Amino acid sequence: MMLLMFQNLSWAIYDSAVYIAHFLLAITCEIVPKSWVTIDTSRRRPQFMSQDPSICRQIIAGVIQHHQCQNIIPPNASRAIVNQPLKVAFGIDNAFTRSDDSEVSSFVTAARAKMNLSADGWFAVSRFARATTRNWSVKQCLLVTHSTSQLQGAMGSHINIASMAQILTLRVVLRVMFDKTDQDKICDMSILTLAQPINRAWIAQKGAQENQILRFEDDVPMQEALFDIFGTRNIMPGNNPLNIILPSFETMWRIVLRTVLEIGFVGSAEHPEWESSVVAFAMEPTKRQFELDQNPRLSSRSSSHGQNISSSPHDSMRETFSAKHLVFESLRLYVPTRRVHRAYQWSENAGSHETLSADIEGCHLRRDIWGDDAKEFNPSRWLNLTHIQKEAFMPFGCVPFECPAKPTFGPRMIGLLAGAILEAFGELSTDVGWRLVCDDKGVPEHLRSGQGLSLDRTAYGDLFLARAPGRHSMM
Repeated sequence: MMLLMFQNLSWAIYDSAVYIAHFLLAITCEIVPKSWVTIDTSRRRPQFMSQDPSICRQIIAGVIQHHQCQNIIPPNASRAIVNQPLKVAFGIDNAFTRSDDSEVSSFVTAARAKMNLSADGWFAVSRFARATTRNWSVKQCLLVTHSTSQLQGAMGSHINIASMAQILTLRVVLRVMFDKTDQDKICDMSILTLAQPINRAWIAQKGAQENQILRFEDDVPMQEALFDIFGTRNIMPGNNPLNIILPSFETMWRIVLRTVLEIGFVGSAEHPEWESSVVAFAMEPTKRQFELDQNPRLSSRSSSHGQNISSSPHDSMRETFSAKHLVFESLRLYVPTRRVHRAYQWSENAGSHETLSADIEGCHLRRDIWGDDAKEFNPSRWLNLTHIQKEAFMPFGCVPFECPAKPTFGPRMIGLLAGAILEAFGELSTDVGWRLVCDDKGVPEHLRSGQGLSLDRTAYGDLFLARAPGRHSMM
């Protein structure tokens, strides 16, 4: 009832004249919980964005009603309309930009089949990823190295940690999704030359008008990068490799990077066992290992009803967590897709659609749902999740638009790639390790602050690994 009253109030404001809308909006801001809906009036007509998990799920599904009227735009079309800028910037034609239900279903089915790795397939990816990162650590560089006036001298070459996450993730995507098992002839620079234009174009198309976006066919760096890897020019939308690369790579590399930083560097001093968990999974990528907390005492702490029993503060100091706990906490704190948008239209006479947004990041960071430490990395919360926390956790969207990577491929691949990096750049020997270096002294200080990592796509672009005595020490 409250939801219906709230929606009626919102849409009454929505349909009012501008001067009345502004007046009622001021009232609404006082009487409606801000966690439910915030209203952005910077556009010609209000755009609604919710942080309420229940409303977010309805927005994503396309079933929010206006004065008991249903959205006349079908669900797949509702998603495709708001993703039109992606078609312009990347020339894609996939499930995110298609309106036809059968075409969307076919695309998702094909993607799910690729992600459905056998046990041997997971071990093959593990060997590939670990060999790649080990090769970088032994050579002490990627093909792309960096030296600045402050970082020259005895340290020699430095490895850009963001570039490393991009290259490793994209190499694994090429192997799994495109069957490129032999990548000896694809150098790191070719991979990075594709990864960087993708990131640049993604940022540029956000919130831009169509005539402000560099069109895919005019994006020479991206065209050349695709040719270097796939050997094809004049790419048509239906055959564009970016149809697969965008959803599998663009969101994954950023969460891999932040998982490495959070587990391997920010929390390594107090919680070295976190790194051990993800490295162990990278070496043995099985379901059992992913869910293994490596602590027999903690594993047996469950009630006769199968529910977790809360540990005392003294016990929590000895707790170790599974790779699954750690990856899920990374997905919560550093959600791959911060907001999900849908097009809504309730009448043929409405003229044009409006955009409603589900604030997934907001759902993941609400203190009334996750506690006062909602913005802190705390894997212990996954030992005893509440119903509302389960509802609020949507890193892979929700029905009917759940990412096919949700159940297995996505979380485990994040853990595998993060573990492969941490294995290679962790305890390589007893007297030699790696440390983070950066021209901007504020970056390492921020990592130590415990305030959480930045979700900005350009963050940590000037953060490097350099070989030095000690283990994961920061400037």
